[in-house]
Amino acid sequence: MKKVLSILLCCVMCISVFSCAFTAAAADVNNCLSVSHSDLADGSITYTVSFNAGQKNLIGSVVQVAFDTTVLKMTGVNVNPDIGGMFVNDFAYNNPGLYAVAYMNDNGKTISKKTEYFDITFEVIAENGEMAEVEFLCLEHKTNDGDNNNDIIKSDSGVTVSKHSFLTLDTPVMSKVTSESNTLVAEWKAVSGAVSYNVYRQAEDEKSWSLVAKDVTGTKYTDSQIKKGVEYKYTVSAVNKYGETDYNATGVAGCYFGTVDGASAVPAADGVQLSWNILDGAEKYNIYRKETNDTDSEWFPVATVAGTSYKDTTIESGVFYSYKVEGVKGEYLAGMSGDAPSARFLAAPEFAITNTEEGIEIYYGGVNGAERYVVEKKIGDGEWQKLFTLNAPCEDYYLDKAVEVNGKYQYRIQAFAEGISSVQKTCNAITRLNTPVMKGISVQQTGMTITWSAVNGATEYKIYRKIAGSEKYEVIGSASGTSYTDKTAKSGEVYTYTVSAQNKTGCGAYATNPVTRLFLATPHMLSRQNIKNGVKITWSAVAGATGYRVYRRGAGTNSWTYIGTFPASKTYYNDYGKTAAGKNIGMKNGEYYRYTVRATNENRGSSVTYPGGFNMDVYSQFEDGIYLKYVATPKLISLENKTNGLTLKWKAVSGAQSYKIYRRAEGASNWSEVGTFSTSKLTYSGGYYYYTDTYTNYARYKGKYVRYTVRAISTYWSDFESGIYLKRLTDPVLKNPTSAKAGITMKWNAVTGANGYQVYRKNSGSTWKLIATVKNGNTLQYLDKSAKKGVTYTYTVRAYSGNTRSSYDYKGKTIKDKY
Repeated sequence: MKKVLSILLCCVMCISVFSCAFTAAAADVNNCLSVSHSDLADGSITYTVSFNAGQKNLIGSVVQVAFDTTVLKMTGVNVNPDIGGMFVNDFAYNNPGLYAVAYMNDNGKTISKKTEYFDITFEVIAENGEMAEVEFLCLEHKTNDGDNNNDIIKSDSGVTVSKHSFLTLDTPVMSKVTSESNTLVAEWKAVSGAVSYNVYRQAEDEKSWSLVAKDVTGTKYTDSQIKKGVEYKYTVSAVNKYGETDYNATGVAGCYFGTVDGASAVPAADGVQLSWNILDGAEKYNIYRKETNDTDSEWFPVATVAGTSYKDTTIESGVFYSYKVEGVKGEYLAGMSGDAPSARFLAAPEFAITNTEEGIEIYYGGVNGAERYVVEKKIGDGEWQKLFTLNAPCEDYYLDKAVEVNGKYQYRIQAFAEGISSVQKTCNAITRLNTPVMKGISVQQTGMTITWSAVNGATEYKIYRKIAGSEKYEVIGSASGTSYTDKTAKSGEVYTYTVSAQNKTGCGAYATNPVTRLFLATPHMLSRQNIKNGVKITWSAVAGATGYRVYRRGAGTNSWTYIGTFPASKTYYNDYGKTAAGKNIGMKNGEYYRYTVRATNENRGSSVTYPGGFNMDVYSQFEDGIYLKYVATPKLISLENKTNGLTLKWKAVSGAQSYKIYRRAEGASNWSEVGTFSTSKLTYSGGYYYYTDTYTNYARYKGKYVRYTVRAISTYWSDFESGIYLKRLTDPVLKNPTSAKAGITMKWNAVTGANGYQVYRKNSGSTWKLIATVKNGNTLQYLDKSAKKGVTYTYTVRAYSGNTRSSYDYKGKTIKDKY
């Protein structure tokens, strides 16, 4: 391609030689310079650039030549020696597609007549139909005649003086030379862009090529000026308005040694049968074919054979084809005498039969060129009878309903056209299949299962289903046996099923006693847990269910106990050891129980209807169930303030291996787990367990209500009570009492949350006795006026808040009254 962006680079050297300072208008360069060219001959073309006459005081011109180096090669530049100061910039800046020529005359020169500037010659090096282009661009043109119209200065854009394009041509390729009826026919391949061709010939005793035909417009030349037995070579050149291409000097040889005659074409069952006479000297024969009625079709090579016959089975039915045979002797070819024979054939129609639900279906495909079809039928070992005749074109099917169960039938078909017919195509015998009888339908865990009677000769059964409210059956599957489970059934839908028998010949009619059932999916058991005095189970909801039947089975038994049926809105059940009817079935601590549920529509009531008027009681299947050990809920007995914390007491649960204790401080919304404790780590006495929570001595618990609950663990966890709570009151811290005339004064530290204090006293050998109640939580001392002189007393104090009492210092503080 032209490298236009490089033009200014190559011209800088030229223009700088005679740059000017005055302004010029845009030039009409065609008045200054002109370009002419020679014809394209022998692959070359020459361009001539000239100064036009009438230019005064010429200072100089710069001309740029641009061309495509993939198509053209510059072979020479000639300059006019009479023009002084010629400067040539050859392929500036290593760009072979740009060539600059400059003319200079510092003193100015007047051009009185048209004068050749320079000429440049190119050789065409591409022969692929490329468009060759040469562009001449004037970059600077200066005169001192005072007329700026013919001037260009370098600040202006370059002006194209001339642009010339021409189409290159490929050298033609010879195809073959064939002898036909005392002539030789030379053929070649068309060349894109060619207007005509020149044909050259060279006889075997000649050393040079002779032009025997000029301006041939086709791609074939028939030469009648030949002698039998003499070898001739032919070659050809292509011509367009720019000139003539070279020709291939090798050429293609031919020799007239006779023609093929007696050729004929006859329709056959599967094609056209060709035959011809032997040609003396021929070693083999080339066979060509084309469509007779297609004027644009070309001869197509079909085969090469050694004998004098050939069957063409690769053609289309009903189409007329013309044939020609070519004899081959070494590298020489002999054509065929007379007209090309033609023929057509009719293919056998496509034909298939199959058992269907309504009868035996006959499919027949249309045959191109056929005018009518005849279909015949045979029953058992009887005679063939015409079933129907159809005019072409035709591609359809026919349903033969006149068939009986277990009857044996056979069919055949033949296509006809004027003067020809196809072979008669016969199908294999077919036996009409019997109809299955539906036997039952049941709801399974995985879907709906149907059963039917076996049919003799069936290898498989096709299953049909329709949903309530629809009149159309759809095929949903097949089975080799006599049962099928529809795993795509949706819970809550009413389905009708039927079945047809089938084998490799198709299928028979489907059962006329279809079965209908509402499908209820199996409820999935979701969870089970121990609750207070019982067990709670949950299950998944089932679409279409109007209720659920709940069953329980104890350990060691294989039979289910029916507990009751519950409405569809309830997908859980709390088992407290009684059926829905009130029968006591027990709930024992430490016993294993298994539960399962089935969906039902038996309790739907008059307000519930189903599609299609379905009104039967239906039960789903049920899972094997989920089980757990019933663990009784521990009964909380008491919660007491102790010196070292809060002590919880609960009744032992038989079989429990450990207990999990929970605590919830005042203001907290959730339980906090205190810990899980094995029975060996807990204090046990008289059927009760004790646990002291020392964490309640922390400041955040003092004076606050704290709630506790417990659950028993024996493989499974029990439920737990709502809890027992108590305000945490720590022990008052005692100070040493003092004795005075007024009595003995007892003091202690304040207890968070206390509303008051109780003061106790004992003598040596006696028990504690409440001697006073301080009803103000802020009063932290007490004066014992009843003490007697010389008697030793021991005192202690406990805090209280309502009915809640703290623990106390069991040792107390001892003092002897001195007064």
